[in-house]
Amino acid sequence: MNEIEHLSIGGYAFRLEVDAAAQLRNYIGSLESYYLPQPDGREIMDSIEERLAELLTGRQVDVVKAEDVAAVTAILGKPEAIEDSVPGLE
Repeated sequence: MNEIEHLSIGGYAFRLEVDAAAQLRNYIGSLESYYLPQPDGREIMDSIEERLAELLTGRQVDVVKAEDVAAVTAILGKPEAIEDSVPGLE
């Protein structure tokens, strides 16, 4: 059995396998490095985290695994891709 971590994302609580939690922290960290220095960076991150939580919830799993995180982060993409796909973010 894998170890489980509890993590709050976008105001929602998730149970993640340890490797999935580390993968998600790295992804969120890369987003924060990109967006937080920008004007309204905190609001942008809040929106992205809400979308991330929505996508994870949609997977309907009791425990989020690394493959769930990979699928969700592939949907959202890298910071530059997110910025290009959201009108008004520049």
